[in-house]
Amino acid sequence: MRRSRAGEAPYVVIAGFHRRYIDANRSEECALVPGPAQAYYLEYHATLRSFVDEIRAENDGIGLLLDLHGATRQPDAPAEIYVGTENGWTITALRQSTSDDALYRRRGLVGLLQAAGYAMLPGEFGTPEHHAFTGGYTVETYGSHHADGIDAIQLEIVVELRRTETCRARLATELGNAIASLLPRWLPSAIRRTRAP
Repeated sequence: MRRSRAGEAPYVVIAGFHRRYIDANRSEECALVPGPAQAYYLEYHATLRSFVDEIRAENDGIGLLLDLHGATRQPDAPAEIYVGTENGWTITALRQSTSDDALYRRRGLVGLLQAAGYAMLPGEFGTPEHHAFTGGYTVETYGSHHADGIDAIQLEIVVELRRTETCRARLATELGNAIASLLPRWLPSAIRRTRAP
């Protein structure tokens, strides 16, 4: 895998199965009909858990999980990308190590995507997340509000941004730029926090 702007290749877990058969972003009881599909669900989450554990072991318990999903634009709150962190709960470590507006400031993840022209929701600190996209099972399970978790953000991306290769490539570039900009500000303070006496 190609190295990122941050100098490391990211861990990638892709659900290669259709959501109508297995919804990996739900608890096992709600995700599927018991049977052959269960093995794929279990492997998917075992892989996520092993990557989260490895990232924590290599980085003093610090890491970032981005859970990407396709979404339908919500008529009550139109946006192109919906951010879900259980209203900050799944990014507890990020919020403790920087400030409450770490995602939303001008050079934060959301701020940079807005500057690139994407309509984000929430678009500013203190605005509640959309009730349909506050974060699902994945960020709830692996988020930093758990002692064995890392900061976890769900991004729901509308179909218009995924429809063509050009749109997908542009979004991937802008998202990569936003992540690369966030890391130097977030990581040093997060590392100081974990090493404090």
